Amino acid sequence: MVLMDPLTTIRAIHFAGCVLAAGAAAFSVLVSEPAWRRQTEVNKPIGVHDALVGRLIWFGLTTALVSAAVWLVLVAAEIGGGSWREALLDGTVYGFLTDTQFGFVFQLRLMLAVALATLLLLPVRRREGLVNVVRPTIAVTAAALLGSLAWTGHAGGASGGDASVHLFADILHLLAAGIWIGGLFPLAFLLARLSRVSDRQAMAACAQMLSRFSNVGVATVTVLFASGVVNTWFLTAHMRGLIGTEYGRLVQIKIALFLVMLCLAADNRLRLLPRIARPDEERTTGALQQLRRNVALEIAFGLAALYVVGVLGVTPPAGHIHGAQSACSAQGGPNCIASVK
Repeated sequence: MVLMDPLTTIRAIHFAGCVLAAGAAAFSVLVSEPAWRRQTEVNKPIGVHDALVGRLIWFGLTTALVSAAVWLVLVAAEIGGGSWREALLDGTVYGFLTDTQFGFVFQLRLMLAVALATLLLLPVRRREGLVNVVRPTIAVTAAALLGSLAWTGHAGGASGGDASVHLFADILHLLAAGIWIGGLFPLAFLLARLSRVSDRQAMAACAQMLSRFSNVGVATVTVLFASGVVNTWFLTAHMRGLIGTEYGRLVQIKIALFLVMLCLAADNRLRLLPRIARPDEERTTGALQQLRRNVALEIAFGLAALYVVGVLGVTPPAGHIHGAQSACSAQGGPNCIASVK
């Protein structure tokens, strides 16, 4: 099980950057903007929110671009059998970029990243005039950048009649993870700002925002669970490889992290949100502090889950291993089992 490897690490960083960009953009459209607009007297937090989301998207996009370049070089070097310097100098990187599916997907995703940067660079005044168009367009573009990662993983290389089902489930899994984990970052920053505000109007907007995020979270968790089951079904030989294989153990770790995050989210929704919604300043302050701690823990566990995803991407799926072993058993070759291992 390769837990500490440059390729694993850079994959995880790239996933995190895409998740942050897509999650922050989705948070703006689905959660905070509608909540602020309903509180017409709260004008200052709206400006703070716009600037904050913009910075988070930029940070996620920059992280994704830098890590994507490193990822491309590392994969080309691994395939070429040399160092990353050799891969750059002898044209291996260029050949890999132009002659492989990974390279084609890389080029497509680069165009999406450029489109996202262009939308973010629109003058602020113009964006304010087209807010109903530009903000959703930014969110859709960031979501496309994240969802296109499905073609770089095991689902993108699948074949057969069920390959499209597996790919679609993987795309949904990525988008749901982005909305949930990525949305936690702007939520954490906004909670930090609101914890220093005693204005009741701002607190009402905070409660509305938390309620919306909680409702969105229920939908994303449902999609995340369902798509995760589909992915696991395909990649663990119909669940047979979930036990007793490296890939299966990694999936179990990911499931455990998901369950911990789910418990924290349930505590936020069922215990803390009702307290924040009540007009009791002391109880609201205490609940906000607990909520901030819970959100910080959710982010930590979410990043850990993304790292596990990075490891899963370079680990042979248990379903593929079982399939190879079955073929070996049928053929009975003397070196067959050794080649599978």
